[in-house]
Amino acid sequence: MRVTLSSQTANAKYIINNAYADLARLQTQVATGKRIQKPSDDPVATNQSLTYSQAISDIDRYLTNTNLASDFLSQSSNIIDELYNQLQEVRTTALAANTATATAESRDASFSKLKAIESRLVDMANTTHLGRYIFSGQRTNQSPLSRLHTFGSSAPTSAASLTGASDLSAPISLGAPATVVFSDAAGAPTASVALTNGMSGSQIVDAVNAAFASVSVPDKLQASLDGSGHLTVTNTTGGYQAVVGVSATSDAAALTALGLSPGAQHGVGGFTPQASSGQLTINGVAIAVNAGDSAQALVDRINLQTILTKVTASVDAGGRVTLTQKSAENSSVMSVSASGGYSLADIFGASPSEETDSGYTYAGDSGAIKIQTGPFTSETVNRTADRIFNLDGAASASEPDVFTVVNNLAEAIRTGDTNQINSMLRMVDSASSRVMTNRVDLGARIQNLNNLKNSLTTSQDNLKDLRSKTEDADIAQVVVSMRAQEQVYQASLFSASSIFQLSLMDFLR
Repeated sequence: MRVTLSSQTANAKYIINNAYADLARLQTQVATGKRIQKPSDDPVATNQSLTYSQAISDIDRYLTNTNLASDFLSQSSNIIDELYNQLQEVRTTALAANTATATAESRDASFSKLKAIESRLVDMANTTHLGRYIFSGQRTNQSPLSRLHTFGSSAPTSAASLTGASDLSAPISLGAPATVVFSDAAGAPTASVALTNGMSGSQIVDAVNAAFASVSVPDKLQASLDGSGHLTVTNTTGGYQAVVGVSATSDAAALTALGLSPGAQHGVGGFTPQASSGQLTINGVAIAVNAGDSAQALVDRINLQTILTKVTASVDAGGRVTLTQKSAENSSVMSVSASGGYSLADIFGASPSEETDSGYTYAGDSGAIKIQTGPFTSETVNRTADRIFNLDGAASASEPDVFTVVNNLAEAIRTGDTNQINSMLRMVDSASSRVMTNRVDLGARIQNLNNLKNSLTTSQDNLKDLRSKTEDADIAQVVVSMRAQEQVYQASLFSASSIFQLSLMDFLR
């Protein structure tokens, strides 16, 4: 086989390039401290390293979340601790004031102190963390304490009823049998009562009630005789429902005999349906009031637009429509007007107006704020003010909220009402017990989070050590290898230069 100059040149270049590439690789390992520079250097080790890096990144996220959760719980725990201490101060103040030696001046001083504590409790319930209310559930942009505003009529309702003008102590006189038809709230026939000549008042009452009992209707109608012997028909469900009507003019003799007039009678103080439609406007949102609407139909229509009106509607057993809205403001927050075929009195009853409760109600929600602290675990970091302060009886339905307890206790101390003081002290002790339960729970959760942080940190250190063993180079060994490779590279250069020093004249000699 002939060895040419070109083949020698190519072979020398190949050897030099390989020697230089190996030297460069070792120099990079020394400079970076890493054995693997690209996946092809060691595919298996690269896969292991990526797995370790992902696990370390996940733990970083969990550690960050755990710190956030611990911070949130610590803030809540501080407030709970202070709340417990404030309740103990309330108790101490009340016991000192509830003695025979207490004077009017000392009771006034105790009253002022408890009112100051009450104000502090309000501030505590409205605590914020990072610009968010911590006791409002998931409604962190809204104060948990609000006043409850209601719009409606405070006038008592009376059931719808009709009373005849005829004295039925004597038998009725009819030329021929006749029928009286009673109708329901919508004007549809409910029950038909056949009357014959000579029926007594008690027989008429029995016939009417038997007719009512024989049909299934939502309206509960009942007949009786009053003290003057007049027939009275009452809707015992109360409210607006129609009571009685007549089906034909041919029965006019029956109505005359009973002393009744054609038509329907509605209850007083509840929703009254009208023959024409109208409009109800709540906080600028227009809501249709249809002809013949029931109170419940209107309430359902209002609640469909709750998000827009920020108002909740309800109807009571007397057919009264009531609007409610929670707001931190003490002044008017609801703007209500009616137009078209309805007036406010038709909808809400006599003289409707807005009233504001003197106490507090909970304006947050029951939503839990959860922070993920592990692949399959999360920590609930929030507590809600309704449970902590017993707002709306959330923690104990039989007891008032903490603010009411402190306020009532202060008033009892000022007036020297010993029985009320003792009663409120029992409520303070009950509230303290609930707060202590929360205090212990929060302490346990914070301790668990601290243990979790230690565990995550240890796991992360172990993973970093494994990744280092996989990726990092043995610097001492690499330096030795690099020195040896330098000698190889220098030798390859020297060898090539020795060969290529020969010229054409050397071969011609």
